[in-house]
Amino acid sequence: MSATRGAHHKAYEGAVTTLYRLELEAIANDPTRATEAPEPAALKAVRTKIGQPPPKADVRFQIDAMFTLCEIRFMLAEVGVSRVDGLPTTATDESGAKHRKLWTSFVTFLYQSCAVDARKALTMAQNSSASRQTAKCSVYILRAEFEEFRSRMMEDERNLSRGDRRPSIADRTRLGDQVKGKRDDIVHAVQTYQEQYVRSRPVDSVVGMRDERRWFQDNCGCKVDRFIKQLEELESFVRKGGMYEPLSMQEREMIVKTFGFGYTGHFYNCPNGHPYTIGECGGAMETSTCPECGERIGGGGHRLLGSNTAAKEFETILRKTGAQQGFY
Repeated sequence: MSATRGAHHKAYEGAVTTLYRLELEAIANDPTRATEAPEPAALKAVRTKIGQPPPKADVRFQIDAMFTLCEIRFMLAEVGVSRVDGLPTTATDESGAKHRKLWTSFVTFLYQSCAVDARKALTMAQNSSASRQTAKCSVYILRAEFEEFRSRMMEDERNLSRGDRRPSIADRTRLGDQVKGKRDDIVHAVQTYQEQYVRSRPVDSVVGMRDERRWFQDNCGCKVDRFIKQLEELESFVRKGGMYEPLSMQEREMIVKTFGFGYTGHFYNCPNGHPYTIGECGGAMETSTCPECGERIGGGGHRLLGSNTAAKEFETILRKTGAQQGFY
C-alpha cells in the first residue's frame, strides 16, 4: 500500500515523459536552440509548460499505511510483552536467560522499528506540508519511545528483584529519576509539537488558533496525556514497589468476550484515553462522565462527542471474534 502510486500521479509522469521527448525533438530540429546540454533545457521547458508540481495526494495514503504498519507492530509487541511477563524471573540456567533475552530484544526491536518508520512518515508529511499528519506522526514517535522505555524499565525492575535480591533505596531512586526524566521529556515534546502545529496552520484569528489547539488536544494531546499518566504510575511503582499491571492483550480479549457483542462500534475512549462501552446498537444516546477522570463521555442522537474516539484496540479484538461491521 505504501508503495502504490495513484492514477493521477502516473498520468502526471506520463505527461512529463511525453513532453520531454517532444521537447528534445524540437531542440534537435531547431538550429537556433542548439546547445551542448539539451536535456536540462528540455526539462526546464517541460516544467514551464506543465506549470504545477507533481501531485502529493499519494503521500497521505502512504503515511496512513505506515500508521497501520506501526499499529500492527504495537500489537505484536504487546504479545511479546505478555510472553516476557509469563517467563520465570528466577531462571538461572543459561538457556532460560537466553530465551528471556531473545523475547525482550524482539520487543525492543518492534518498538524501535515503529519509531524509525514514524520518523520517516514525519519527514514525508513535512515535505508535503500536511500539518495534521505531521502532528499525528509526532504522536506515533512519542508512543514508540514511551512503549520501548516502559518495557525497558519494567525489565530493569525485574532484574533488580531477581532471586532473593531486593532493590535498594538507591536502585529505586535511580529508576524513579529515569522515569520522571522521561515524563518531563514527553511533556516538553508535546508542548513543542503543539506550538509547531498551530504555527503551521493557515489561521489569522484568535478563534481559529483556539480551534486548532482544540483539534490537537482531541486528536494528539489526549493520547500523550495517557502516556504521561502511565509514566506517573510507573514512577510510583519503581520508587515504592507494589503492583503495576497495564492491561495485557489476553486481558483485553477476555473483556471483549465477556460483553459478547455481535457487531462492532461499542468500545470508545474518553478524552483522556480511558475506555468505556455503549450497549444496545452502539450509538451514543446520552452523555455521562468518565469514572476515571470525570471527562464527558457518550453523546446524543447516535452521535459521539467530538472529544471521544473509538477504542481501536478493543474494536480490532472484537472483529477477530467474528463480530460483524456495526453502524457506528
